[in-house]
Amino acid sequence: MQKAVAEAEECKFKKIALEEKVLRLEGDLTAKEVMCSKVSELKNELRQLRRSNSQFLWKIKSLQFEKEDCLKHLSSKGKDENMQKISQLEAELQEIRDRYLNMSQKYAEVEDQREQLVSAESTGDDDLDEQIGMEKLEILLPELSLKEEGNFNRNVAILGRRLPKMRVTVVGEVIKLLSMKLSFMAA
Repeated sequence: MQKAVAEAEECKFKKIALEEKVLRLEGDLTAKEVMCSKVSELKNELRQLRRSNSQFLWKIKSLQFEKEDCLKHLSSKGKDENMQKISQLEAELQEIRDRYLNMSQKYAEVEDQREQLVSAESTGDDDLDEQIGMEKLEILLPELSLKEEGNFNRNVAILGRRLPKMRVTVVGEVIKLLSMKLSFMAA
């Protein structure tokens, strides 16, 4: 009987140990279930983050393409504007060159006439002097502003300074020409 009591006690200890083991395994199982639910939640969150990440990458790429297109458009527009500016500046440069050429030609003509006038004065040729004065006057008249009658005296003074060696008859002709031009412009 002692043997049976010892076996019964041994079975009782085994039963208690097994119950403890079952409780421990149930706790582990519950913990694993909680962990599995957390893992599945984390997997879902990871999937959503990956999806969002791929959407953001797609947006970044599309914005980069849009940026490149805008830069190309701006550079082509800038090139067009630069080409227009260049052509405008070239036209202005050509106009300035033409004006410089015309001024140089006028200067050469006036200088030539001045030399003729100086040589004519030294020889005393009055007819040549008047002719040169009239030619010089014809060159200078377009430069004068004869739009208003109030400018008449100023224009005569300008002519007097520019043609200091003209004879009185030539200055009289100048005044007649200016008067005719003023009356023509007033009409």
